[in-house]
Amino acid sequence: MRSITWRILQFVFFLGLAVFLTWLAFSGQDLDGLWAEISGANWVYLLLGLVVTLLGHWARAVRWRLLLRSAGERVRVVDALVSLLNGYFVNLGVPRLGEITRCGALNRLAGTSVLSAAGSVVAERAVDVFVLLSLVGLFLGFAGSRIQAFFQDNIGVATETLLSEKGGILLGLALIGLFGLVILFLLAKQGKSAGEKGLIAKAGNWAMSLWRGLVSALKLQKGQKWFFLLLTLIIWASYIAAPMLSLLALNLQGDSFWEVSFAVFLFGSLARTVPLPAGSMGAYHFIVAAVMVHYGYSEIQGLSLAALNHGLQTLFYLLAGAGSFAAFVWMQGRRVGASKTAV
Repeated sequence: MRSITWRILQFVFFLGLAVFLTWLAFSGQDLDGLWAEISGANWVYLLLGLVVTLLGHWARAVRWRLLLRSAGERVRVVDALVSLLNGYFVNLGVPRLGEITRCGALNRLAGTSVLSAAGSVVAERAVDVFVLLSLVGLFLGFAGSRIQAFFQDNIGVATETLLSEKGGILLGLALIGLFGLVILFLLAKQGKSAGEKGLIAKAGNWAMSLWRGLVSALKLQKGQKWFFLLLTLIIWASYIAAPMLSLLALNLQGDSFWEVSFAVFLFGSLARTVPLPAGSMGAYHFIVAAVMVHYGYSEIQGLSLAALNHGLQTLFYLLAGAGSFAAFVWMQGRRVGASKTAV
């Protein structure tokens, strides 16, 4: 009972934070101008973005299957893809629950061990964290001064704006948030032991699990390693291509098009690590708009890009998730029917 209450309060808190950040990003903006920007987008690029996104998820499903096969599990690509998309569908409402969901779905569809599936997910996460950190380092290498200026400008300006223009509202929200955090802390204190709740211990366990996952991925056979690397490149290329195609759709290409595309992808990816519902709603819009403004675009253009790219990704997960859930029910029914016939 206490665990359920804790999860509900967590969900309400993060949902409220997502709504607040979304309001903060769009408050005081010209919504008519924003809609004019979005409605004028070239839908050919947007449809191409959906195709690229689907390709990236197909590559992720194949890569997941590769890891599972190295653990002795026999899984079809379609089973892995349906389970994966079900996980992303659940993540829209409850972040981080999708990883558990896709492991359970694959167990139902292919009879895969939940522990094997979970281990492969950890391995995937380890590789992706390594790639993301490598890309961050690469970007800092050739655009470090601009990134430093971005943080200096935005932290100072954001703080001044929030305190001057929306100070009263923020003060009230801060008090509510503080009260909520106190409740969450007390519930966590009651429901977990001292060893489990220690932040240092949690960070150490997280780092250790990522390391083990990375090592397990490196244990693939030589030919499989190259295929694994190719699939990883396809996955991350699809991530980078998504904001690039949205920029082209809005006709926002300029002299720094490639750098802007990469910056939007990178900061957008970091924003999506925030455990907020609906794909880090609010945090994504706020950060991507700030990046665009820093590169000389208007705030409306930045918000239109953030809204379009985030909306397109959300639409994909809604449609693909709903379709994969229907496919999951149908495939599971066939599996149960085949089992009864065999008996």
